[in-house]
Amino acid sequence: MMVIDAAAFVPFVLELMFPGVAYVRLTRLVRFLKLARYSPALGTIGRVLSAERRALLACIIIIAGVMLAAAAAMYAVEGEIQPEHLGDMPKAIWWSAAMLAKIGGEWLQPMTALGRLIATITVMLGIFCFALPVAIIGRGFYEEIRRRDFVVTFAMAARVPLFSRLDAASISDLVAILKARTVHAGTVIIRKGEQGDAMYLIASGAVEVDAPEGKVRLEEGAFFGEMALLSRERRTASVTAIKSTDLLVLDSEDFHRIIDRNPEIGAQVRAVAQARKGPLLH
Repeated sequence: MMVIDAAAFVPFVLELMFPGVAYVRLTRLVRFLKLARYSPALGTIGRVLSAERRALLACIIIIAGVMLAAAAAMYAVEGEIQPEHLGDMPKAIWWSAAMLAKIGGEWLQPMTALGRLIATITVMLGIFCFALPVAIIGRGFYEEIRRRDFVVTFAMAARVPLFSRLDAASISDLVAILKARTVHAGTVIIRKGEQGDAMYLIASGAVEVDAPEGKVRLEEGAFFGEMALLSRERRTASVTAIKSTDLLVLDSEDFHRIIDRNPEIGAQVRAVAQARKGPLLH
C-alpha cells in the first residue's frame, strides 16, 4: 500500500529534522514492511494474523491476567521477605513475566512453601499461555494453505471440459476429492504395466502417451488413465509430461463414485474410452 511507501520515506525526513538523534534511526525499521510486497510468505503471515486477531487478542488478555495474578500473589506472600526483588508490583510483574516466558527468574528463590507453590504454578501456566497462541497461529496457517489450495484446485477443475456443465456447488464437491499435482517436463506420470489406481485430468500443459500404435499428444482439457480404471486391468501405455503440466488426480474409488453419481460424466468418460480402444490408450 502507498501508506507503507509514505511510512518508509518518513525516516529520511525525521533524520533531516533531528540529525544525530539515535532513536530516530530506529524508524528505518519501518522499511522492512516493504518486503511484504515482494514476499508471498510475509503476506501469508499478515493474512493469518489478521484472520486470527480476535483469538490472539484473547490470548494476550489471558497471558496478561495470569502474569498480574502471579505477580500479585508473589508480592503478597513474599514482598516483605524479599523487598529487593518483590518489594513492589513492577518488580513482581517482571519476575512473573520472566517465569512465564522461561527467560529467567532463577535469581529469585522463594523463601516460603506458599511462594514455591506459586512459582511452580506460574511455570506450568507459562507452558499453556505460550502454547495456546502457537496452536492458534499453526491452525491459521493450515486454514490459509487449505483455502489457497481450494481456490487453485477449483480454478483448475473449472477449466476441464469434462466438468464444464457442473454448477459451482458440484465443482466444490469435486475439489474436496481432487488432488492438484504439478509435474515437470520429462516426468513419467504413468508406466506401462502398472496397476491403474487413478485418472488424470490436464488443467494446463501437455503429455505424450506412448501407445502401441504410436505416440499421442494430449493437451489442456484432456484426461487419461480412465481405461485401466474402467476395465480394472493394468496400464497398457506410458504417459510422460512434455512440459510443465498441472494435473488433477482422481483416485480409483472416487472415480467410480463420481461416474455413479453423475451419469453424464460417466457417459462422457465411457465414450472417450470407447473411442480410444482402437489405439489402446490406457
